[in-house]
Amino acid sequence: MPLDSHADSAAQGDKPRGAGGASWGAGHLAASALRGLAGGVFAGLSSAGKIGGWVSAFFSDHSKPFSDLFMAAQLGDLSVVQKLATRRACARRNGPLGQTALMTAATHRHVECVKALLPLSDASVGDADSQSTALMLAAHAGNFECVLALIGASDIAQQTPENWGSHNALMFAAAAGNHRCVEALLSPEAQRQTNHFKRTALMMAADKPSSNLASVELLIPESDLAATDSNGSTALALAAQRGHADRVAALIAADQTPGHEVAQTLNTEGRTPLMAAAVFGHVECVKLLAPVSMINAQDKDGDTALTLLMKHAPDSPQAFEALRFLGPIANLSIVNRNGEDAISAGISTLRPNASFSDWLVSQAPLKIARIAVEKHGREILPQAAAFVDAAALRDELEMITGLDTARNAEKMAVGAEAATAGAKTRASRKKPRAL
Repeated sequence: MPLDSHADSAAQGDKPRGAGGASWGAGHLAASALRGLAGGVFAGLSSAGKIGGWVSAFFSDHSKPFSDLFMAAQLGDLSVVQKLATRRACARRNGPLGQTALMTAATHRHVECVKALLPLSDASVGDADSQSTALMLAAHAGNFECVLALIGASDIAQQTPENWGSHNALMFAAAAGNHRCVEALLSPEAQRQTNHFKRTALMMAADKPSSNLASVELLIPESDLAATDSNGSTALALAAQRGHADRVAALIAADQTPGHEVAQTLNTEGRTPLMAAAVFGHVECVKLLAPVSMINAQDKDGDTALTLLMKHAPDSPQAFEALRFLGPIANLSIVNRNGEDAISAGISTLRPNASFSDWLVSQAPLKIARIAVEKHGREILPQAAAFVDAAALRDELEMITGLDTARNAEKMAVGAEAATAGAKTRASRKKPRAL
């Protein structure tokens, strides 16, 4: 299960018994029948024995009714929890995701139930779904009091284990933006750990829309700002790509290296954080990164930040503002591997938004007239007339018309030659009639 969906799934999947007992019983019988059928069918296939085991195990786990202890822990009924809690009962993982009573109490903010269950529970045990512990689930749900209770009963080795996705509790808190939980879980070891995408807690706080500036600021001091994930992206690049301007500003301010080395770090595509912001037209991030970046740096395809903005940014007022900011300070003549400069790239992906095309025409009206006619017809020419002398535009049009006429004549000549050659070939293949 994805890191950011444990709490929601737990909340939606835990249904109390009572008035709906009949329907629960019917569901239990149906699940049992499906379990036997699915397990038998899949196990009967020699190549699917493992699949049969998975299916049978799934229905075995999900067909069990929730125990009274589990339901009491979920509902926060402390008196019932205290009465029913035993080591054996606390060890059962029969929640909707293979959770124990301690896990559901931690997820649902029942701190007194957590405290009552802790002495009889193994807090280091993870759920059956992703091996996420009670501490991880509480951190993700933002249950600060439960996090404190679980930390108090755990040593550092239990606070920094990883689930199947290699996430620790600090990462859960950072991704969800639960800064109080982040502060409680801070440790050098937890901040050094990375998940299966090689992302640290700082990267997750910088990237996730659900996180916030407070979490990033707490994580910055003991984190490696230059660390990169499996795509070569730093926390700064991830924040820039998402358009989190406040987090970008904090990360830039924290980079004390000469020449702001973190802002020059290239990802696997050879792109800087400025390029990451430009691709999506995040104007505030572009403005923050431009003073500390190499404006005219090129990625593996030879594109600059300006070229990437022209090619990929959404057609929006924010992207146009980023264009107006970068345009005057960037080198418009740098070409990529396809021989395109920023102007040519903009023409190739001409936007319906008049602001983009107006800016393009103002930069190189005759070039626009020459290139745009082939790519987009003549609809842009009236805009060009606003920026260039009418006589010069007329001469340019005559040249374009002449080129078009010459090309058409050449095509017609080639076509005629091909037709003649084809006729001769067919004639040579004809057999003479027998007399």
